[in-house]
Amino acid sequence: MREILRSWAERKLNRYYAIERPAQANEVWQRQTNGQMYARVVLSARPAESFSFRCQVTWPDKAASFEQAVLDGILDALCARFMPVLGAAFVLEDIRLDERTSTVIAFYMAARQATEKIIKGNIQVFPPTEPN
Repeated sequence: MREILRSWAERKLNRYYAIERPAQANEVWQRQTNGQMYARVVLSARPAESFSFRCQVTWPDKAASFEQAVLDGILDALCARFMPVLGAAFVLEDIRLDERTSTVIAFYMAARQATEKIIKGNIQVFPPTEPN
């Protein structure tokens, strides 16, 4: 299975698009399921040769795993296309969390939706970049 996934990742990441212009998105993800879930993220991105991520946020100790969820949400949104959009430098500018209701899933979803807003109508279609 690992070889199949490795091969897929190499094909997927061989060529990618960049975003055309800087953008920012403020996204709140809130759900009432078996319990309440809440997260808010402010993401910005600018065109770049390759993907990067920088966190400007100081997380409370309890929320350390939320940063990885934000990064996963960004990358999943960028790679969920036939040709990924990895020519962008992302910055996590701000967050809001609730001690009782913020979860890893909520931060993942907020970041994924914010990323989708940033890239919607903002993809440099031609030519795609090929890594060196």
